[in-house]
Amino acid sequence: MEGFLSVMTGWCQREAISEDTSLIFYILLACGDVTLTDKPEVLNQIELNVANNVPSSIIQRSKVSALSWGENHDQIPTDNDIILGSDIVYKKREFHILLETLQHLSNQNTIIDIRSKMREFMGVMNFHEKLIQQHFNTEMVHSAPDKEINLDKVTKKVPGDY
Repeated sequence: MEGFLSVMTGWCQREAISEDTSLIFYILLACGDVTLTDKPEVLNQIELNVANNVPSSIIQRSKVSALSWGENHDQIPTDNDIILGSDIVYKKREFHILLETLQHLSNQNTIIDIRSKMREFMGVMNFHEKLIQQHFNTEMVHSAPDKEINLDKVTKKVPGDY
């Protein structure tokens, strides 16, 4: 996804990543500190992946933390330059706590990239087309219609944007 990498150029101090330990993670680690978050029950696997795949020279830049939307997001730093969310929009009944968590973790300078499989039956399209736009500015930066996947660049609305 070419658009994915170009969005991140120049943004490297602290990043929060959810469910994405791919090449992007390693590129970001070369730039600065990275916090990987997920539900507590899968942290052991993420820690193992980091230990086995991140060079020792930069492993100190990575941190693995539990994040349960709407519950403990106040324990994660809010000075994030980039938040990457991969396939995080999937439970309609949790959309409000996902939005609450994203609002807490971001500031006016944070760029949030959300990659979603556009599952209409799960309400994902409604989330992107209506719900998130109540609190954030959104721009689709990449689409793979054959796979029903979109990548949206999202920024927090500031007074005057509403």
